[in-house]
Amino acid sequence: MIKKFCLIGSSFSALPLAEKISKYGHKLYVVGNDKSDPCHNFAFKSIFLDYSDLENTLQIDDINFDFIIPSSNDIAYEFAEKLSKERSIEPLSSRIPCNLIHEKDKFRNLLKKHGLPSPSILSEGDLEKIFKCGEKIIIKPIASFSGKGISILNSKKKINEAILLAKKNCKKKKYLIETYFPGSLHSISLFFKDGYQYANNFSDEFCLEYPFAVDTSFSPSRIPTKNKELILNQLNSFAKSIGYNNGMLHIQFIFNGKSHQFIECMMRCPGDMYPYMIEKSINNYDFTTYYLNSFCNFIFPFKNFKEENKIKQSYVGRKTICFSKEICFKSLRNIYDKNIEIFPLGKTGDFIKKAPYGKLGIVFFKTNSYRSLKNFLNKSNSEWIKF
Repeated sequence: MIKKFCLIGSSFSALPLAEKISKYGHKLYVVGNDKSDPCHNFAFKSIFLDYSDLENTLQIDDINFDFIIPSSNDIAYEFAEKLSKERSIEPLSSRIPCNLIHEKDKFRNLLKKHGLPSPSILSEGDLEKIFKCGEKIIIKPIASFSGKGISILNSKKKINEAILLAKKNCKKKKYLIETYFPGSLHSISLFFKDGYQYANNFSDEFCLEYPFAVDTSFSPSRIPTKNKELILNQLNSFAKSIGYNNGMLHIQFIFNGKSHQFIECMMRCPGDMYPYMIEKSINNYDFTTYYLNSFCNFIFPFKNFKEENKIKQSYVGRKTICFSKEICFKSLRNIYDKNIEIFPLGKTGDFIKKAPYGKLGIVFFKTNSYRSLKNFLNKSNSEWIKF
């Protein structure tokens, strides 16, 4: 039976979602105010409006949507949640409110309540003692994106400046001060159905061009198996404790070689075509379908995932081509490698803003050799283009 899907978000990051919905012949309504965005090409009808303004839910025609799908940013999820509740569209309308997960202070409190490791929230009165011990702190907005508004400090000198920066990058003008936990950055996605976690994937992440925004990642993660098992057990228990029985959780964490701390969580799809990287890495792992099914009561067919499929994983790296300064894009270099795929986002003559505001393209590389993967990850972004 043909269903009516409303996809909140029209950018390239939502392409895997739009393509899958269209592939099965459903009617796709795409919400987004940029008419040049690629998802509009798959739309039965485009709804051109700014979904960052939550009041615009009232501007959407009285269409009897069957399902509402948030794309790959927190604002899209917030808009989708509000629209779902206004129109009583399940399953999103009855799910745990997204601000409890997406807002960093509330997420920290949830983790603390359920005994999961995370950075400690600090008051300004704690800072003198912290700095005397030679430790660092992080100041960040409670809700932002792409690492905007974050500062790491080891003294009080720039506290006020860092607080102003955090508030400037938060719609609610609120910020968080917390302990600094050094280590490498990683993430895990978990999918739940009726309280059962039926699929998961880990990846390793890097912030190369801008210190707090992921622009490079790969799958599978090289974290030791015993640490992965501990993290899975903790998060499965956490999901059960908060009553999160259906949907996806994507969690970022820091790992220092021995222990870990959870730092971010989202209930929406990661951006920059993240599903494509995971699907290329793990056999018969259909990230896009798992994600869509969590918002439409599993109407899309999929194969049951088996953990043993991970034994056959290939290394897949993903690089977002971005730069620490604004550039004028000329052309991509000729790259003759069957293992490399490039998804350009800019055209000749475009001025690409500096990271994290501008992106020129996404590059994927597939290999069975970790050494080859490292060579790919170490390539400078300037090697992919002509200036």
